[in-house]
Amino acid sequence: GGAVAAFEAAIAARLGKERAVLFPTGTMANLIAMDRLAPPVPGRGRGRIVVHEASHFANDMGDNLAPLGGFTLAPVAGQDGGPGYTAAALEAQIARAASARVATRIAAVTVETPSRRLANRRFGPARMAEVTAAARDAGLPLFLDGARMLMEAAWTGEDPAAIAAPFDLVYLSLYKFMDAPFG
Repeated sequence: GGAVAAFEAAIAARLGKERAVLFPTGTMANLIAMDRLAPPVPGRGRGRIVVHEASHFANDMGDNLAPLGGFTLAPVAGQDGGPGYTAAALEAQIARAASARVATRIAAVTVETPSRRLANRRFGPARMAEVTAAARDAGLPLFLDGARMLMEAAWTGEDPAAIAAPFDLVYLSLYKFMDAPFG
């Protein structure tokens, strides 16, 4: 309630989303987001989460998605050493999971932009549109690790709601260059 509820409502409106929830840490927010996007399927587990090989999920969360959430990451290589990956790379991960000796499934797709590990370079908008369309065509939920998204919006002049629009859930950090002690 109070100031927190008002702040959450303001962030949701700014990102064009139904609601926002303030969490004490980004790791907690990301874990709960994955829990909501990719609930377990009886007899099939959680499935795999597609991530960029240089992403926060793949490198900076202490592998907590596996022990805490039962998720397996499916890293994809960036094209040309960059922060984005292609729709073809996503489609290859989907096919690989389905055709394995013990078939599994892709449960969610993540995009990080801009990428901390890659000098805050952004996942290009054209490539992002292709990847989000491929995920939608496959019926997969989309997560934006937009920890530094407000920096990207400031650099490009793009509206944060436009960046967030294709995604089911968005993570926005309040301590990345915003000087908040948490959230």
